[in-house]
Amino acid sequence: MAYDEDEQQERFQQWWQENWKALAAGLVIGIGGIFGWNAWQSHQEQQAEAASVVFTEMSAAVDAGQLQKATELQQSLVDAHSGSPYAVAASMRLAAARASGGEFEAAAGLLRWSKEHADDEAMRQLAQLRLARVLWAQEKVDEALTLLDEPLGPYVAAAAELRGDILVAQDKRAEARSAYEEALASAPREGRELLQQKLDDLADVAEAQDA
Repeated sequence: MAYDEDEQQERFQQWWQENWKALAAGLVIGIGGIFGWNAWQSHQEQQAEAASVVFTEMSAAVDAGQLQKATELQQSLVDAHSGSPYAVAASMRLAAARASGGEFEAAAGLLRWSKEHADDEAMRQLAQLRLARVLWAQEKVDEALTLLDEPLGPYVAAAAELRGDILVAQDKRAEARSAYEEALASAPREGRELLQQKLDDLADVAEAQDA
């Protein structure tokens, strides 16, 4: 059915009267959403920039051996930016400093927090690997081995090597050899020489015991 120009205009006016409120509301919501998204993005950028500044200060304090100041800055990141990767990175940086000083309990606490709060899977797995090292230093061998038995993504070779080191210390040489062989199969080229040396050392000990 065809309509002339007057009828078409009349039908459009009727349609407009029935629908203009819904169209206007949709436009307002759309504009509000755009401005709301932009405001959220701006806030996130500001928060990330602020966290970056604190992390830089904290890293400088660690490098200077000012661990008390570093601890305060790390805690401020955790308090104000716990969802930021800078809070996790700061905790792991401080954990390394604490472990280097023999403060293994403090290091373990920082690494546990990092493991639980890291959004990035590779960062979480790195925290888990480092926590296993610290637990071994604390002679919590079973807990360390349990962590190393979990998938560790890009750190699978490092995890297998650490498992081998722990097993050697327990005089479980056959199991250690298997762990080193697993590590060697996926290790980067620069790490293979040391792994091969560890395997050779195990073979030398076995030959000496058999002699």
